[in-house]
Amino acid sequence: MRLEVMEDEVLGAGRSSTVFLGHWYTDEPATPGAADEGDAPWIPVACKVLHKDWCQLPHSLARPLFQQFLLALHFCHKLGLSNRDCKITDLLVRVSPDNGAARLQLTDFSFAKDSERDADSNPMAQHGSMLFAAPEVIVAPPLERYCGQKADVWSAGVVLCTLLFGCHPHLPAADLDRPQCAQLLAIIDNGAQGRIMVPPQEAAAQPDAFSLMALMLTPDPAARPDAAAVLLHPWLRSGLASDLADLNERLLADTNLRAEAAAKGEAMRARVAGMLERLLGPSSEEEGAASEGAASG
Repeated sequence: MRLEVMEDEVLGAGRSSTVFLGHWYTDEPATPGAADEGDAPWIPVACKVLHKDWCQLPHSLARPLFQQFLLALHFCHKLGLSNRDCKITDLLVRVSPDNGAARLQLTDFSFAKDSERDADSNPMAQHGSMLFAAPEVIVAPPLERYCGQKADVWSAGVVLCTLLFGCHPHLPAADLDRPQCAQLLAIIDNGAQGRIMVPPQEAAAQPDAFSLMALMLTPDPAARPDAAAVLLHPWLRSGLASDLADLNERLLADTNLRAEAAAKGEAMRARVAGMLERLLGPSSEEEGAASEGAASG
């Protein structure tokens, strides 16, 4: 068996890796029509190739990708959802083979909370990735609630910094050679104190983008802008495609789409509940209801 990566066939590109089309050749006998006679049969696969060195994206690419990211995040927030684990590795990018246009998709909602469903769904736990977590999440005492949507904005600010400046906003270059634990402590301390460590020459080269990032990385969540306010920032509005400017409003006004999404959500919740019941057994409430029914019978 062997794997051949087609480096001229890019399926998607991320901050730390690129996904190429690959051919997985097997040793199994060829089936009629599966391959040319004499060739081993192959299976198309996606191959993720990690980049050796991280570097910032050009402004012409970073801004449209970040615009799409914020639109996706704002849409979730309008529905009452907070992701709570936004990070650059959860952003998938598909490049159109026709015109080269890049389309971004926000993925991984395993820690998401729906604040509109009930009080128990409010964020209150230290979830997420340390490098992208807001100060109020890192130091959150047990059972103390915080605003998950404002925490998402902080994480998005870290994403913006890595896209545009190629570094973590709270880790100075001098600390890159220190042990990882020391780097994490420096990130936590600098973030809590509002110290942004982007090299001055880099910040001066893109002042509007830097000012937006600094707002998103405001340590006090009460003073930090929400996703709607971030979308109104001049740097983010500039060059925003007309079909994207009011995209969320059009989607939210589509009652059929909302009903379809709600139905899928209920189906997924029922599926998860069924899986948990098979793994853990029925809940105490269900057992109590079953025993009451048997007693009344």
